[in-house]
Amino acid sequence: MERLPLTIMINFLSLLIIIAVAVPIGVLSAVYKDSLFDKATTVLVFIGFAVPTFWLALLLMDWLGVKLGCLPVFGIKSIDHEYLSGPAKVLDIARHLVLPVTVSTIASLAGISRYVHQNMVQTLREPFVLACRSRGLPQRLVIYRHCLRNALLPVITILGLSLPGLISGGVIFESIFAIPGTGRLFFASVMARDYPVIMAMLVLGAVLTLLGNFLADIGYALADPRIRYPKNAA
Repeated sequence: MERLPLTIMINFLSLLIIIAVAVPIGVLSAVYKDSLFDKATTVLVFIGFAVPTFWLALLLMDWLGVKLGCLPVFGIKSIDHEYLSGPAKVLDIARHLVLPVTVSTIASLAGISRYVHQNMVQTLREPFVLACRSRGLPQRLVIYRHCLRNALLPVITILGLSLPGLISGGVIFESIFAIPGTGRLFFASVMARDYPVIMAMLVLGAVLTLLGNFLADIGYALADPRIRYPKNAA
């Protein structure tokens, strides 16, 4: 219970940033397919996907933490955290979270954006899109109300299955940044053969996996009217 809130906060912030950044990139690169924006974003997201997490973390620590000295490179609080005021404490924790959240976000940004891009490209070729445009609907309405809901179906599945990652965390970046999260706890428990903690983590991960599948099914029903059934259906 001491480690879980911190890991959930870091991974939840990363998930929000991934959705806020990856979905618009995937949509715009699909709408403007083969344009300079599409090619540039494709190169950038695949570079981010190919860069090893530990190497990226070390580069950011050396550049932003050591050379520029603008961000802390380890832990979640400063040494004088207890003597700071309320707003200063929040700012101190936020500064410590910048590097871990950034590393965690870049690793998953490419996958989500490519899923959205590929599904948007296929959806834009569907007959109903041509029918919407022939009726004179605005381009923004066609893309964001009709096409995006269909393109997000695989992404909903991925997000549902990523729910167990909220507690497992990133063992690599938690170890590099010395963050006392559950990922680091799980690794230490395995190395120390602390079986009660290992079994508790596995059981909690299994529960979150089932919960993620359930939430993904609900998201499917909200995004795709075709799989909704009437109340009086047999």
